[in-house]
This record gives sequence, C-alpha cells and structure tokens, in this order.
Amino acid sequence: MAGNNKMLKDMLPYGGAVNIHGEITWRVTEKEFNEMKRNLESIFDDSH
Repeated sequence: MAGNNKMLKDMLPYGGAVNIHGEITWRVTEKEFNEMKRNLESIFDDSH
C-alpha cells in the first residue's frame, strides 16, 4: 500500500482525489495550489 501512496503523491503533487479504483477524479494544478496558498496566507496575515 505504501507504494501506491507514493505513486499517487507523484501523480498529484498539489492535491486531488481518486476513486475507489485508484483513478484520478480531480486534481489541483500548481496555479490553483498557489492561489489557495496566497488566500490562506492573507487570512492569517490579516488576523495578526
């Protein structure tokens, strides 16, 4: 099972999801990941 997790991490480096058959159902692109990261950082920066 550990090998499968490594393989999925390589296939979905920024996140995503697979179905019960291990097929990718959606993935997060680098652009989407960076946008989410900026949004989260701005929320926490504003609260301090």
